[in-house]
Amino acid sequence: MPAKEFKIATMNLYNLQLPNKEMYRGRKMKKEVYEGKILWTAEILKKVNADVIGFQELWHPDALEEAFKTAGLLDSYDLATMLDKEGVTVALAAKKPLEIVHSKWEKQVPNELILKKDKKRQALEPDYKIDVNIENFSRFFS
Repeated sequence: MPAKEFKIATMNLYNLQLPNKEMYRGRKMKKEVYEGKILWTAEILKKVNADVIGFQELWHPDALEEAFKTAGLLDSYDLATMLDKEGVTVALAAKKPLEIVHSKWEKQVPNELILKKDKKRQALEPDYKIDVNIENFSRFFS
């Protein structure tokens, strides 16, 4: 039986915002910069050809939609976006026939995912074996 492949990717959009709309500290993206980012993002989307793609640093859902349209992939993916209080959006794309049926914004790391080094091992292990204490995050899960 042939192996089945399921490809997942993540992509930082480097503050993809619609032209002349505010971002950090009132900065605005120039139309030429926006158009370049859309073309670059579209090319990456075509190359990655993933089943599920997570996106960070998206300021407006319409910009991501335009990138998918430019790539000729808008009808091939189901998109979901979530806006946080700072105005930055994270997003998820699922390649059809997959579909996003429910999405939820998570800020608190569930207890079962918090990684901590056992105090007894702390004195016995070298420094490069460190504690990982993540209590908050700002990514989109579905």
